[in-house]
Amino acid sequence: MKKNDGRKNKKRGDGGKNAFPELARVLKPDGCLLGTGWVAEHIFKMKDLEMAEKYFNKIEVYYFHLISWLAFPFLKMHGGKFFLKMMETTDNILFLIPLLRKYAFKIVFVFSNPKK
Repeated sequence: MKKNDGRKNKKRGDGGKNAFPELARVLKPDGCLLGTGWVAEHIFKMKDLEMAEKYFNKIEVYYFHLISWLAFPFLKMHGGKFFLKMMETTDNILFLIPLLRKYAFKIVFVFSNPKK
């Protein structure tokens, strides 16, 4: 038997196989689950979104920071906020390509209308 020594486990859990059915079960019919995921750190994977489709009728996902994070060091400079806005607009255009969504640094998701 393997003992947990308090260190962070490098392996992922069950990938939501047990969590999604339970979340759908306890969520009120008019409720929603809001969360964030750091895709770049592999805490939340794209296949997790696909699995959630089995348990929720409505899934909304918002993607952030494909290239806009490059503007962060310039925010305090003259024109830095404008540069960030340009990079965010470019991100929004690039995220129209589904293949690039998996490279988002951060995502926000909303699961609602659970399947019973």
